[in-house]
Amino acid sequence: MLYVAIVIYVLLVQGPRLVLKSQYKEWQNNFSWNIPILKLTPLLISFCIAFLMIYALTKTTKLTYIQNKDAIYGLSFNSAMKDIGFRDGMQVITLEGKNVVRISDIVAGILLHDGDVNIEVVKDATNQTIIIKQKDKLKMLSHPSKDFVSPIKSDQVKITEEKLGLSDAINGFGSIWQHSLLIINPTPVNYQQIGGFGTIHRGSTISHITMLLVQGLLILVILNLLPFPGFSMGNFIISSIETKRKKEYSIVLKNTSAVISIIIVVLCIYL
Repeated sequence: MLYVAIVIYVLLVQGPRLVLKSQYKEWQNNFSWNIPILKLTPLLISFCIAFLMIYALTKTTKLTYIQNKDAIYGLSFNSAMKDIGFRDGMQVITLEGKNVVRISDIVAGILLHDGDVNIEVVKDATNQTIIIKQKDKLKMLSHPSKDFVSPIKSDQVKITEEKLGLSDAINGFGSIWQHSLLIINPTPVNYQQIGGFGTIHRGSTISHITMLLVQGLLILVILNLLPFPGFSMGNFIISSIETKRKKEYSIVLKNTSAVISIIIVVLCIYL
């Protein structure tokens, strides 16, 4: 879906020039401040489109999850989790000193925490602490199965349903923004060994496709915040300088610097 996002962004970049035509040319000739503003338009519109898509998806989705307290028979773990110390029947009490509300919060809390993670668990009335290190997170991320944790006797466990609102949309949007940042610049650096962290799993449902498109748009938004030629923020700065001094830079110079900066940024991401 990144290619679709790129097409959308390119259309937004070229849109004003194609739609306004003579008006756009007149603004250019008169060094109107409308031109610098239009340079930022693709970035702002892409951001708004991404948020509106997440908001629409959130409002039409009913969240279902299992609360950690309702996993009364304990939890079942896959082999990746067992390799780092978890055992079937354990219950997770706290993660970095904070109570775990949802079962899904366990894996998210482990992977999104920067540094070692201290997890308090209990089994057969015996408490113990499991320490998850960075190498353990890499094992989890590289494991073929992503079903890390599930409740034992799941068919007998209470399912919680919850309607989602604006705050959930903002939180979800923030999460995808964070994922997009991690894809562009995996942190810690060790995550680069597995091609980045925080990607959204592939799927064919409308929600999966929407999430992937949103992530693609946000990746482009983040990249176009760079103050370099060829990116929206850089083009805005250059256009603002031209408007201020009433003199345009060489087209060849601008195009060449744009191509070079884009190539450098792409290389920095993939190398």
